[in-house]
Amino acid sequence: MTTVAGESTVMSDDVQIAVYTSLEQLEQLRPIWGGLSFHLETDLDFFLRVVAVRPEFIAPCVLLAKRGGTPVAMLVGRLERVTLRSRIVCVPLPGLPVRQFVFVCFGCKDLSAPIAELLVRHIIELLKAHVADRAVLSHCIRGSPLHTGVRGLPNPVMRDYFPDVRARWRLLLPDSYEKFLQDMNSRKRTRLRYCIHRIEKAFRSEWNVRIFSRPGETDQFFAAAERIASKSWQRDLGKGFLNGEEEHRRIITNADNGWWRAYILYIKDRPVAFWTGEFYRKEFSLLYTAFDPEYRIYRVGLALLLKLIEDMCGLHARLIDFGVGTQYYKELLGNDFHLEAEVTLHAPSARGILANVLGSATAFLNNASVVLMNRIGLQKLDPGWKAHRDFKSLHQLQSIEKDYASGNN
Repeated sequence: MTTVAGESTVMSDDVQIAVYTSLEQLEQLRPIWGGLSFHLETDLDFFLRVVAVRPEFIAPCVLLAKRGGTPVAMLVGRLERVTLRSRIVCVPLPGLPVRQFVFVCFGCKDLSAPIAELLVRHIIELLKAHVADRAVLSHCIRGSPLHTGVRGLPNPVMRDYFPDVRARWRLLLPDSYEKFLQDMNSRKRTRLRYCIHRIEKAFRSEWNVRIFSRPGETDQFFAAAERIASKSWQRDLGKGFLNGEEEHRRIITNADNGWWRAYILYIKDRPVAFWTGEFYRKEFSLLYTAFDPEYRIYRVGLALLLKLIEDMCGLHARLIDFGVGTQYYKELLGNDFHLEAEVTLHAPSARGILANVLGSATAFLNNASVVLMNRIGLQKLDPGWKAHRDFKSLHQLQSIEKDYASGNN
């Protein structure tokens, strides 16, 4: 990495940005890292384990904001070498090799505007110095100071014109599962209770839920989860739990560190649904799920999710993060909502501009095609469009966000 590690000269109102670009320097930050990280994706040990097995990884890039010498905020990122592969609908485009920064913006919602502006300015300087061809800021909450700073970029060459905007639902948990049900409106509460009642009536004592959380249980989970996922619609699309090296590595890492928790619903000793996720600092983030389509009418996925929620209430978790997307169960159970974007800055270079043109054109045409296909009902004819069955336009997502902000959800 050609940039010089250490403290930057970018300063404002006694705020200074320092950049760290070696793994050895990250270890030096360990004493203060935990107080600045609020999500597993930005945890130091998780970060080190991930980059250790990523062949595309070149170097870390961690930006640390200090006020009066005291650390106040951090942006965790990495420099990597990848090939951008785009497709317009079903037509693949030629790959473009690039060097890119990837910054994970979880936990950056409460950044002050001056600090966010300095962080963005520092990323821009790195791009202008041709350290990378582009910088991706993932999970950037729309309307946050960091998002505003990136979207307000005056240089039109570097700006991302069609950022990927997605909805994120979370469930803020009360003190007990009973209180969770009481907080539901009567229609939802009746629907959820009927979901459990239907399985109990059909299978009586022949169904049960098992919870996995220890390192020695990962192999048993992998076997049961693969049996379910192999029949799922997600697998048909090459999505979800693929039972590959990446999924195994992440779950084993989480289990070794006490961050893993998984739930499998069995009927007559046959696994029919699973959820797995990451439990970190009293927050549970859903990671993979699937259910056996043979048991679709019993809503086994939703029934198991209710058992998961009950367990999280018992563990005094603060919230469950359902992840991005607009699936039905998220709107049914979620009580906290925001929009987030994957925003990209591009270097003012030939390769950076080409990456911007390809990315913008692809995003625009793909979004337009999905809207069109949903309107004419093609998803009913082609199972491949099942992934877009819950697609909502940006206007619809903004309307939902407005309802949540005004308390009308």
